[in-house]
Amino acid sequence: MFPEYVARRDQQDEREYSHPVLAEILGETYGLILYQEQVMLIASRIGGFSLGEADLLRSALAKDDPRAANVWKERFTSGAQTHSGLSKRAAEKLFAKIGQFSGYAFNKAHSVSYAWITWQAAYMKTHYPGEFFVTLLNQGSAGKERRRYLLDARSLGLEVLPPSVVHSDIQATLEGDKLRLGLSTSRNITPQSAEAIVKGKGKWASLAQVRQYARLDEATLEKLVLCGCFDDLGGRNKHLQELGLDTKGELELLHIEKDLLGIYGSDHPCRPFLPLVHKLKGELDVVAGEILEMKAAGNMRQGILDTPTGSFFFEGAKERFAGLSLAVGVRLALFGDTEVNWALPLGPTLLITPTPSNLETIKAILRQQFGSKPTILLLGEAYHLLPREFWVKDAREIQQRLQEAEIVYTWLDPWKENV
Repeated sequence: MFPEYVARRDQQDEREYSHPVLAEILGETYGLILYQEQVMLIASRIGGFSLGEADLLRSALAKDDPRAANVWKERFTSGAQTHSGLSKRAAEKLFAKIGQFSGYAFNKAHSVSYAWITWQAAYMKTHYPGEFFVTLLNQGSAGKERRRYLLDARSLGLEVLPPSVVHSDIQATLEGDKLRLGLSTSRNITPQSAEAIVKGKGKWASLAQVRQYARLDEATLEKLVLCGCFDDLGGRNKHLQELGLDTKGELELLHIEKDLLGIYGSDHPCRPFLPLVHKLKGELDVVAGEILEMKAAGNMRQGILDTPTGSFFFEGAKERFAGLSLAVGVRLALFGDTEVNWALPLGPTLLITPTPSNLETIKAILRQQFGSKPTILLLGEAYHLLPREFWVKDAREIQQRLQEAEIVYTWLDPWKENV
């Protein structure tokens, strides 16, 4: 509906109507039926219905009841012929048009009200993004809704700071032109626990001090540590050890943080790969992120990435992603312009520095691997990505063979996943 409305607005062509009254009723919406009042006016002025009958027609069509629709169709078709002089075919065609659009039709007063609020919100979002998103976050948003708000804020260039026992209030606040998440951002932290911490804001120097004076239970303290609230007072694993808990890997800590906050707050798993993907992009644009949503649309694949700078919609032909996992949570770099031209998984990546004399040896070692770990040759300042048949499947075997051949290599594996 929306694309057709915009196209008609922009074209401003002369429109043909089956009856002059329709030009009066539908002229302001370029011949489209958008408002419930238009349905009623057509029924009344063309079909000869009373306004009460016209409202019953509107209600029946909105409920998508085929039996009731057929009854009203006969009445309208007959009335349009006798009252307005339409042919039976023209009357049936007009009724079909009413039925097509009645499911979309809105009360005009509601439409105007929603449009006015939307324009106001768009203005605030554009010119006062900090205040706009703080208000949204503090109105009870949670889960996927909060995640969308935070990623949208980042996409507009608003820096989102993680919650902190040193800096945060109970709810989200502005720190200059940055958005600081509140202590109650995580669903696991109650407003009462957050309030106990805020009372000592500016005085906390250690986890032990918060533990002693805020009188929080161990589970709450653990969640505060895991969502980064104590990062200003030391590392997370150090604090986990203070609580008598096992330490965790850096990537695992990031994933837990995202689960608790809705977004990555302290870092992003794709950030360490950015220098590499920019070396590979050539003349194309590139974006790196983690898949949030994915769907098939015929031969196309469409999705949304969670990137270090917010959310990013992408689409590309399915063959551009051949052999790659497109599951939610997978990290990818996407190269292209208006559509994806090619994609690269962002995980352990083998970097080899060849010499002219050992290129054939490298080829023999890697041939027929067909693994999931990309292989890149470093040729001076140039980075050359090898075809899929040379990607690594068995990292230990390949490392051993490269070492035996005295070939210079390294792994780009910032999250130590190559085990």
